[in-house]
Order: sequence, then C-alpha cells, then structure tokens
Amino acid sequence: MRLHRIELLTDTVTVDLPFHHQTTVVAGLDRLEAEALALEIVASVETGRPGLSADLSTQAGRRLEINRPLNGPAFAVDVDTRGDATADMTVGGIVHPLAALGITAAIRVTETDLAFAEQANDRVHRLAQLDQKQLWGLAITLAELEVEVARQTDDEVIGERISPEATSQIEQARADVELTLQRLEELSDQSIVAASSLVLISFAVAFITHPYVAIPFMLAAIAVAWRSWSWHKEHEAAISAEQEILQQFGLESYLDFQLRKVDALTNDTKQRRSTLMLAEKRRFALDQWHRLVGADVTLDWAATHRPTIATAASQPTSTSSDAEAAAASEAVSLALANRIRQATAHTEPSPLIVDDIFSAQGDAAVERLLWLVDHHCQQLQFVLLSSDPRVLLWGAERTIARQASILRLTDKADDQTVELDAAADVTVDSLPL
Repeated sequence: MRLHRIELLTDTVTVDLPFHHQTTVVAGLDRLEAEALALEIVASVETGRPGLSADLSTQAGRRLEINRPLNGPAFAVDVDTRGDATADMTVGGIVHPLAALGITAAIRVTETDLAFAEQANDRVHRLAQLDQKQLWGLAITLAELEVEVARQTDDEVIGERISPEATSQIEQARADVELTLQRLEELSDQSIVAASSLVLISFAVAFITHPYVAIPFMLAAIAVAWRSWSWHKEHEAAISAEQEILQQFGLESYLDFQLRKVDALTNDTKQRRSTLMLAEKRRFALDQWHRLVGADVTLDWAATHRPTIATAASQPTSTSSDAEAAAASEAVSLALANRIRQATAHTEPSPLIVDDIFSAQGDAAVERLLWLVDHHCQQLQFVLLSSDPRVLLWGAERTIARQASILRLTDKADDQTVELDAAADVTVDSLPL
C-alpha cells in the first residue's frame, strides 16, 4: 500500500499533504508537531477522525479515496471506477483500510524502537565478554532441566491423583449403581412371578365368569410389569450417571478409578522425592544463570541472539569510542531493518512513518539508517519526519533523481540551511501551517 496524500480538514482550515510514492521527507516541525503529524498520518489509514481523509493505492494497483467528512459517516471510493468501495475497506462496521488489507504490523517507527534495540545491543555485548563455553554450557544445562520439568509435569497430568471431591462423587455414583442393581435383583424375579400369576388368574376368571371381571387382574399384572421395567431403567440411569462422572475426571471405567488410586498410593512418595530434587536442581541452575548473565536476560532471549553474541565474541575486544559508535550504529540499523521486515512480511506491504529517529544518532548510524531507506524504498513507502540537516541533504540528493520529495511545513527547518550543488535545480514543496 502506498499513501499519495492526506487531507486534514477543520472548520476553518484545510491542509493537503502530498507524498512521494517512494520517500517523503517532512521538515520544519518541532518535536510535538512532528509527533502529532505522525499520529494523524497513521490515523488516516486506520480508523481516523472526522475531517481526516486519505488517497492511497494497493499493491494490486487499485486507487482508493478514504473520505471522512466533518459531518457524516466515512466512506471509500474507487478512483478508477468511481464506484463505492466502503464495504471493501470496512472491518467491524468501521472504515479501516489497514485492517481491510490485512496489515497488522505497526507502521510508525519511533525513538522507543531504537531504545529497545540499544538495550538489546548492550546485553549482546555483555554476554559476548563472558566465557562462551561456560555461558552456553550453563544454558544447555538449564534448557535440559526445563525440558525435564515440562516432561515431569506432563507425567503428573497423566498420572495425577484423584481429588477428594472426585473420589466422593465417583463413590456415590458407584453406590447408586449397586443399590439399584441390588433392588433389581431382589424384586425382579418376584415381579415376574407376580405378573405371570395375575395374568393366569385373569384368564381363569374371564373363562369362568365374565371377561369384565378379569380386567382388574390384568391391570394389576400391567402395573407389576411396569414397576419391574422402571427398576431396570433406574439401574441404567445410574450406570449412565456414573459413566458421565468418570469421563468428567478423565477416567474410562470404575476399574480405571481403582487402579489410579492404587498407583497414587504406591508412587506418591517416589514422585514427590523426584519432583523436589528436580526443582532444586532447576532453582540452582537458574540462580547460576542470573549470577552470570544478569536478571534481565532470559534463556530464550540468549538462545535467539546466540549467532549475534557469537559474532560479537569473536571480534577483538575494544573500548574505543569508534567501536562503541559502530556497535550503536549496528543496533539502531538492526531495529529499523526489523521493522522493514515486518512491513514487507504481508501480502500488502505497509508504509513506514519514521518519526525523527535521526537527530540523536551519530553520523554512522544516520548513514546506515538512510541506506536502509534507500535500499527498500521501491518495496515500501517511507515518510521521514525530520529536520536533521543530514536527512535533508540526503533527501535533496534523491529529489534530483526524482526518488524522493521534501515537504517543508515552515520556511526553515531548525534554522539550518541545506546547501546543494550549484548546478542542482531542486524543487521543494513548501506548505505553511
């Protein structure tokens, strides 16, 4: 996705900001103004506010206008067909171009991202100065203990003891089954004999006297048979209830329940001893790990950054300012490279709004950051909010080749003037606010 322009509309003023399809440098703003504009640009391709509209195109070449009037609902228009594209840009009942295009990565890059990178760089160099055999030997030991703890936890889940509450419910269900079975066995035979006798009596009475006289005997036989049938159903219901309770606690049968109780009694002491021993080993290894690397470095983080740590450890040790500057430059460039990787990971690459990450950086870091922008600007769009003279000079050089544009929102940018080659004819947009 590429952003062509945004429109900031209020009751009294309208500001239209055009963007270059590759790189736009926005200059002339102080820190708060730049931050506010960055948030407005991001909002224009998200849910936005009334009066904040955008003109954008997708990777497939579809040109869209996202209109948000001051008074009225937001809507989208296909520029080529002039058809309504609101439904295509709506997610959850709200016009949200980024979400509609499947873009989930953050599109704004700030100094905070670089701060995290510098912190990670400090940890990398701290670990690189340690004995690598001791470091990774301890890491492997701790990882093996973590795996063993996880395996033991799985075994405990599979062979866990039955809780007192579960035992009580299962035993009660078993008692109900046995009670209904006992009643069925004791009374079923008697019911069959009684029902048969009543049927024979009814036939005899009907033959000797009148059939109507036999009706009470037939009804009595039916009642006895129905009662016998109800005892069978009560027994079946008790069995079903017991099976449901067993399944609720992960048991297949009452025999499985009895076997689990026996296993718990025989293995309880051994399992407890093994668990305590393993927990003590893990606690000791984790304590040694924190003593060696510090409490801010986890095993997962160290394993993820192992190639970087190994590379740093193989480099000659240096305390010069040049080496520190090079390390800092590498850290911030890796941070921006990671954000570029996230932006291009989608089917629809997202633009990156780079909110003045340059001013606090040294020349080496700025050079590497701008190289990344220059290298990837054909894959995705960059909007650089910065009045840093180094960025403006770089942007002016790219403007000559029509690879970028500079958008000045005031007459001067931090009272600095960018001097270009006398033969260079550079057009720079200037928009007063």
